[in-house]
Amino acid sequence: MSDQLIKQFDNRYDRYLRDESSENGWADSISVPQSEEEVCSVMRELASAGETRITVQGGLTGLSGRAVPHGGHILSLSGLDRVIDSGTDEGRQRYITVQAGITLAALDAELAKRFRSESLCWPPSPSEDSATVGGTAVSAAFGIDGAGAGGCGRYISGLTYVNMAGEPEGINDEEDIAGFLGGSHHDSGCPVVRLTLRLEPAANEKWGVAFFFTDPENAAACTGAIEVKRAVCAADVPVIELITRPALDAAMSAKDTMGAAWTVPDLPDGVTDILYIEAAGTEEEIEETVMELSETAAGYGSDIENAWALSGDAEISRMHLLRHAVTEGAASIMAGIHAGNESLHILAADIRLGRDLSMGLGEEIMSVRSLIESSGVSWTMCCSASVPCARILLMPGNTEEYERAQTIVRRWKEEGASI
Repeated sequence: MSDQLIKQFDNRYDRYLRDESSENGWADSISVPQSEEEVCSVMRELASAGETRITVQGGLTGLSGRAVPHGGHILSLSGLDRVIDSGTDEGRQRYITVQAGITLAALDAELAKRFRSESLCWPPSPSEDSATVGGTAVSAAFGIDGAGAGGCGRYISGLTYVNMAGEPEGINDEEDIAGFLGGSHHDSGCPVVRLTLRLEPAANEKWGVAFFFTDPENAAACTGAIEVKRAVCAADVPVIELITRPALDAAMSAKDTMGAAWTVPDLPDGVTDILYIEAAGTEEEIEETVMELSETAAGYGSDIENAWALSGDAEISRMHLLRHAVTEGAASIMAGIHAGNESLHILAADIRLGRDLSMGLGEEIMSVRSLIESSGVSWTMCCSASVPCARILLMPGNTEEYERAQTIVRRWKEEGASI
């Protein structure tokens, strides 16, 4: 075993044994290569030693436990954080090629620096900016607008991975990329080391509005109604996000730890749900759309006089931070439970909505909500109507609740609901 790249695992590396799920693992060895060539060397050495249990890690920000090792070798790609190239391809598509370990925060900084005269973004950007591009791609993570849900393949024009023999292989076809990312490569331990990302123009003008509801059924029904209306709105409506009360409570529990950047005010009394929308376009288009959707929200019982109206990146980022705080709060709550019983950890599920054609989106949201409420397990749920999908976090407090939570997650997988 090379002392240069592969290290025997000891307590100096304990932080690599867990992600945000609070699940703890164990490992026999670890490597943190600093280049793609070193990744190839590690993979060749592991193949020579007959080690096939390889856990590839990025930013350790996930809630699924996928980055938690269960023996074998940890391959951390956090050292692969460089930009390789950027520019415009033959089809006039803006792109940037990066190593898999670059964080989303660092990617945004590079885009601002390299494309100063343009406002460009990589759409599948989850709320955790310390997540890595590679981790985002292989886990199909997505943000508040749902971009990337079901896979990031359409936002990636090329990738390089290292096979089990330690040889780099490239994929440049969009369908092949989507198939690769949606396949079993992560479980096989083949690390993605480089990605070429398709960049899209960011909206020049964007407003956000948060509507408050005091009845979950009205909030869910309004979510479905606005999703139907968005196709005929004057402005683009990229975000339609329903944040349930348990999710809001989890977010508010994290308020003191989120830092000064999060200045969301306290919620009005009696609020059970927030329906947050964003409208992008010209100022006139946005005004028309916000007025129309406000009337819709009022029709479902929302007091639009108390709605939060947001404009500009700084204000809109508050709602994105609130969405992120749901995860932070849930992880903190679960960490407290885990301290008393290390066998318990958070269970995260992203499930597709709109599968049952016999009911509307609002009815389907309530059906999912009723299922998880009946389990007796603490939960949070945020629904992105623009996909549509729901992000659910289950926080079991004891072994019996953990088994019930597992049963629910298995049911979704068996029904093909899991993203």
